[in-house]
Amino acid sequence: MPPEKYDAIISIEMVDHLVSPSQQQQGLAVDIYRGYFNRVAGWAAADARFGFQAILRDRVPRRRKDLEDLKFTADVMFPGGLNPRLEELVAACGQSWEILSLVTRREDYGRTTTEWLRRLRDNERQIMDGGCGGRLMKNGETVWKNYERFLCTCITAFEQGWSSLVQMQLRKKPAA
Repeated sequence: MPPEKYDAIISIEMVDHLVSPSQQQQGLAVDIYRGYFNRVAGWAAADARFGFQAILRDRVPRRRKDLEDLKFTADVMFPGGLNPRLEELVAACGQSWEILSLVTRREDYGRTTTEWLRRLRDNERQIMDGGCGGRLMKNGETVWKNYERFLCTCITAFEQGWSSLVQMQLRKKPAA
C-alpha cells in the first residue's frame, strides 16, 4: 500500500502479464483481473481516475502459420502471458471502478506496430552488428529476427481483427 492514495493511476499493457493460458482455461481470468482492479482501487483516493490500456484477444486465426506465429509470440516474446478479452476486463473492473469511457483502437495500434517494424528494419544493420543505442547487444541477429516476426504478427493480428487495443477511463466507485 502506498503511503498516500493516488488521485490518478495509469496502466499500459501490464494486465497482459497477469493471467496464464492455463489459468484462463481453468476459468480464473475474471477473478484474477478483478483482484488486480480491486488492488489498484486500494491505492486510489476517493473519486480517483484510472487510465487503462490493454491489447485484446478477439478471435483465433484459422491458418496454421498464423497460429504458429501467435504461439511464437506467446512462448518466446511474452512467455506465460495472455491478452485479455474485453468482456473479461469489463466484468472484472466493475466492482471497484466505473467505466467513464471505453474506446477500442485496433486500426490505430496496427499503424503503431507498422511504424515500429519500419523503424526496426531501418536499424537492421546496427542491431545485427550488436549495437543498440551505444550498448553492446548479444545475439543481435536472433533479437532482430524475433522482433521482426513479433511485429509482423502484431500487424497481421490487428489487420485481421484477431487483436485489438482498448483504452478505458475509469473512476473509483464510492465505498459501499
